[in-house]
Amino acid sequence: MKEGEAEEKEEEPDEPEPEVGPSLLTPLSQDAEMFNTPPWSSKISSTLTSQHAVAVLRSNLWPGAYAYACGKKFENMYIGWGLKYAGEGYSPPVPPPPQKEYPSGSGDH
Repeated sequence: MKEGEAEEKEEEPDEPEPEVGPSLLTPLSQDAEMFNTPPWSSKISSTLTSQHAVAVLRSNLWPGAYAYACGKKFENMYIGWGLKYAGEGYSPPVPPPPQKEYPSGSGDH
């Protein structure tokens, strides 16, 4: 084996490390806050008929992730792009206003 071949094998591209989340059935109170925002937002479908109301949790970390429950029945669903919330998106600066036209008829020709 030549010296150059050994160096090539050591220089394999670094693979990204997979994200490791909390274990299953971890309490929501242990989820980390991000960008001074709580990790979950909660709502109830109706305050008039609470015995038939549906409780809804929305993830603020993964927009589009929802969990809902009514009594002992519950379900999770995700409708989104698979992108984590990263704060406010980039908004390019507003371009400067257009310049005024050069006045015609002034000056010597």
